[in-house]
Parts: sequence; C-alpha cells; structure tokens
Amino acid sequence: MKLQYIDDDADSYSNIWESAKTDITTADRIRLIESLKNLSNGEQIESVVDIEQVIRYFVVHNYVCNGDSYTGTMIHNYYLYEENGQMVMIPWDYNLAFGTFQGGNAQSTINTPIDSPISGGSSTDRPMWNWIVANKEYTELYHQYFEEFFDTVDIDGIINNTYSLIKSYVEKDPTSFYSYEEFKTGINTMRQFCTLRSECISMQLENNETKSNMSYVDGSELTLSDMGSMEMGGRFGRSGMPDMGENQGSLGGEIPEGFNPPQMPDDFGGNIPEGFDPSQIPDGEIPKGFDPSQMPGGFNGRFPEQSFDGAEITPSENENRTDIKGNGNRSSRDNMQMPGGDFNFNINGMDNPDSSSTNLIPLVVSVLILCAGLIIAKAYKY
Repeated sequence: MKLQYIDDDADSYSNIWESAKTDITTADRIRLIESLKNLSNGEQIESVVDIEQVIRYFVVHNYVCNGDSYTGTMIHNYYLYEENGQMVMIPWDYNLAFGTFQGGNAQSTINTPIDSPISGGSSTDRPMWNWIVANKEYTELYHQYFEEFFDTVDIDGIINNTYSLIKSYVEKDPTSFYSYEEFKTGINTMRQFCTLRSECISMQLENNETKSNMSYVDGSELTLSDMGSMEMGGRFGRSGMPDMGENQGSLGGEIPEGFNPPQMPDDFGGNIPEGFDPSQIPDGEIPKGFDPSQMPGGFNGRFPEQSFDGAEITPSENENRTDIKGNGNRSSRDNMQMPGGDFNFNINGMDNPDSSSTNLIPLVVSVLILCAGLIIAKAYKY
C-alpha cells in the first residue's frame, strides 16, 4: 500500500481495515484517514509522522537496498504504527535486501542514489517517503543521519559477529540449500557490497549528488545472487518446487533422487494437495493420491502469515492507536523497546525449540542477509 490519501470514505481503505490485527473503531478510521490526507498533501508533517524515527528508518532501509518493500515495485513488507494520528514505519521482511530481490551484478544497486530509491514510480507516488525529499530541512536531516550512521555503526563488525553466530549451524545443517563454501562466498560478497555501498554514499554526500546514479564505485564484479535469491539456492527452480522430472503429474511413481520432503520451503504459494503425508512415503514411492502437478507452480517468495518477528501481536488497549502492517497486515508495537531502545528481533527458526533445521536455514545466505540487516537496524537504535 502506498499510504496515499484517496478520499474521506472509509470504504476506500478496506484493505487496511480488513487486515488489521486489532479491533478498529470508527474513531480509528477517521483519525488515520485524516493523517493520510495530511501526509499526501505535505501538511502538518510533524503531527502525522515521527520525524526522527521515520527518517532513521529510511537511512537504514535505503542503505541495504531492499527492493521487496515500500520503495520497491511491490509496495509492501512494512509495518505502520500509528498513535494519536502520528505514524512510524517499522522494518519487516529483509531476507531479499542487499539487492538480492533484483539479482544480477551489483553495479546499479550499489550506486543507487539515496534521494531516489523508488522503483517503478516517483517519490510523489510514495508519500511516506516523499515528505523527506520534498522539504529541504528534512532532506538535510536525512543526510545528517546518514553521516551519523557511518560514524556510529561498525557494519563489517556486524557481519563478522553474525557469521560467527551461525557458521557452525550452517556447516552442520544436513538440509541446507547451499554448501558451506557457497555460504562463505556469500559472506565475502556481503562484505564487499557493504564496503562499496558505504563508499558510494559517502561520495554522494561529499559531492552533493544524491539524486542520480553517478556510478561512483564499480560493483560489476559482484554477483548479488551469491548472497541469496528467491530460487532456493538453485536446488529448486523458480517455482520453489523440486523438479519431479518424468514423474511430474504421475501417481505412485518413484521420487527423484535427492528429493527430501522436509527440505521443501514453508510455502509454495498455495497448499499441498490433500492427503500428502511425507511420513507415509514407503521405499521411495509417492503415496497414492499425491499428484505433484497439483502443486502450485508459482513460489512468490512469501511464507505463511506469522506474527511479527520482534513483537508479539497483542490487541492494543489504547483507543487512540491503530497498528497497521503494509500490504494488508497489522501488528502491535507494544512489546518493542522504541524509541530510544533496541528492536528485539527474532530470526525464524533460530530460537524456536519447535523449529526444524529447515526453518533454521531455509536459505543459508538469505538468513545471513536478514540477520545482518536487522542487526544494522538494531545497532542504529531504532
């Protein structure tokens, strides 16, 4: 959702109300619509957004180049917290950050101008971002926070600490989609990406050229997919499904060599056909009634609806507050230490005793990307 004002009719924002995680009152609807109206018109900005928190959000967001987001073509994957008419952006779903949503070489991504991060549209198309670049004072503050970010955050140290935290699990995981050597390649690629990204942004600020891609650094030798992608490490196709080969659509045929049902990703964009029970597979045969062709063909990179990693979703007791997640989901910030504290992020599968090793590292390097991105945000005291 672009967070654009449409009109005063609450029915025009049904995608918001229908996806709310807490009960919505008439007062909530009226208040949020008024805030979106002021936001789109660039009026009373101080009263409708938390200036510091939203700018700091975009500093980190635009540094890590997450195209699968509010600034990307999909215009989703964010949480919006609103209280007394004032809104805050909360980061969510950064497993395809560092340009891995786009893929290819890193040249264009690394040189993305910090004042022009929008894909498939203009800044006026995204009012939650546009108010920053539409006002000289806010733009200067945004640039100042970028400089503070480089002065206070040890990005290379964050990557090294994250690597040390998970490397032993990656090396021992029997269901990982990447080899340990590929994992280390991803680590090195991320280090180089961040070094070049920091260098490019510093040059943008120094030369006061923050709106156009000036190709200040050379990232053509870096392959973004080395850090992860939506293709499940190449073991599965773009659909996220194992290639069943000649058994595609067959009943009771043999399972292709290397096909291990527990390695399947959490969500294929739909449901596994009724009656499919991996535990019932005898001697390499597909159980009766299981037709691989019935599996949805499009893995869209999304996983089943879950609570926000870092905040337990609980109804708010404050009548003057609406907690909304972009693209139709909503969460509460009640249990988060902000502002002035740290996000308490929870990486899926890392500390859940019920998680399988598949959840631990569904995409080894993508988990690293997520972890590094979130820790960067944490270090920046969101």
